[in-house]
Amino acid sequence: MKSFLSMLLFLLPALVRAQDWKDMKVPAPAGEGMKWELQEQFSDDFNYEGKGAEFEQNWKDVYFNKWLGPGLTEWNNGHSEVTGGNLQIKASRKSGTDKVYCGVVTSKETVMYPVYMEASIKVSNQVLSSNFWMLSDDDTREIDALEVYGGDRPDQTWFAANMSTNYHIFERDSVNNSIIANHNKQTHHHLPNNEPWRNDYHTFGVYWKSATEMTFYIDGEVKNTFSDQNMTDPSGKFFDRPLYIIIDIEDHDWRSNQGTVATDEELADDSKNVMYVDWVRVYKPVESNEVTGIETSLPEGIKLYPNPAADTLNLSGLIPGKYTFVFFNLSGEKQLQKQLAVQGSVKLDVAVLPAGYYQLLVKGEIQEFSSKVLIR
Repeated sequence: MKSFLSMLLFLLPALVRAQDWKDMKVPAPAGEGMKWELQEQFSDDFNYEGKGAEFEQNWKDVYFNKWLGPGLTEWNNGHSEVTGGNLQIKASRKSGTDKVYCGVVTSKETVMYPVYMEASIKVSNQVLSSNFWMLSDDDTREIDALEVYGGDRPDQTWFAANMSTNYHIFERDSVNNSIIANHNKQTHHHLPNNEPWRNDYHTFGVYWKSATEMTFYIDGEVKNTFSDQNMTDPSGKFFDRPLYIIIDIEDHDWRSNQGTVATDEELADDSKNVMYVDWVRVYKPVESNEVTGIETSLPEGIKLYPNPAADTLNLSGLIPGKYTFVFFNLSGEKQLQKQLAVQGSVKLDVAVLPAGYYQLLVKGEIQEFSSKVLIR
């Protein structure tokens, strides 16, 4: 599939952009009266070759500051590339040392809530951690949409089958930036039959809704939510600042200090030392003004309530007679139609309608009008 997409990109570049996710709905709700708007400066299908101008529009192939990484990690810009329709993040041994060269890619700009970010990723087959995450410029706020140790060693089976979503709120020393306290929570997730995450591509997303709420999605399904009800922050500020998007591989010292270290053989195996990123997409909720083409004012004396409605929508003040009531969705498609004889007022059963905005057309023998309604 990837080679086909690369060939198509060469032949028809204008038609390929965003093909990888264009038919995939954002799994998170945008909210009442809102819709999702793609943020081009953070989104990428990687359907091009090399880290040229197209890559550089959105990304840097280094960490956002001079830190080289945790544990045995040494982030290196020679360990990331765009090829075959993927961003590839690689790992290798730094010759003559116990250090591990690892790839890292960082967004050029920071994002701020409310925002939904998601990526399609096949994690590496390494005892190192494959990650898709966000971090503030001051290193004090971290959201992890993906953290997993994907290696196939027999003693690493549990880790390879259990990725995690996390938050961290760090208190740091103002002089040397060392961690004084780490307020965090971690939730593990596994696939059916506990198969390892490395076997295939999966989508990992997070809706960072506010400073005090974030919901995580895996393969389009809600997995867990962190909020001020289950997060800790002595400052009370929580996630109140912009964050960079980061994709990387890294060693964690709590594992390497215990002897779980990538071997030279593992790091030299090109079938194991790569994390593949098919695409990254980022959206923000914006006001939706898509109900058009029908007048929405009510005639004098007509009342429509409650609006928003849940199961029943009432209309009163109608001239007695036969009426047709038609509900259209935001795309102008008919969703529900009822024909009723009315003696001044009517109750419409709307429980079958999915939640959302609709245009209600009321057509009688004498009267005809429309109104925008919200079904919850």
